[in-house]
Amino acid sequence: MSESRESFELVLCLGSNHGDRRGAIASALDRLRADFPGLRSSGIYETPAVSAGGHAPACLPPYMNAVAIASTPLMQQEINDLLKKMEAEAGRDESARARGEVPLDIDIVCYAGRVVRARDFSQNFFRIGYDSLTAD
Repeated sequence: MSESRESFELVLCLGSNHGDRRGAIASALDRLRADFPGLRSSGIYETPAVSAGGHAPACLPPYMNAVAIASTPLMQQEINDLLKKMEAEAGRDESARARGEVPLDIDIVCYAGRVVRARDFSQNFFRIGYDSLTAD
């Protein structure tokens, strides 16, 4: 008899501001669909860069973004480890961070019905995709 694990809703925000931005998001979504069957995603869209203060600095390039929603039995830390590995494979490292380059960023915004990144949840770069997926 196999033991079934509880499933949790997972909401991810993806972004890229360097290189083939659209391609990086599309590839990441393809991989996430393989890891999370039934994953739904918004379209890929462009937004201005947002600094820690919530403003769009003119010196940073715009981002391509997407939001994805899935159901998973994985725990939050297991998912985060997978996402950080995907980012590293896409070229996200300390050197890229120092230059303001984000080849791929994937963050867990909601997990198991809780908002875990409140700042991102309220930002336009997230709301555009999330609202398109959750509209009635």
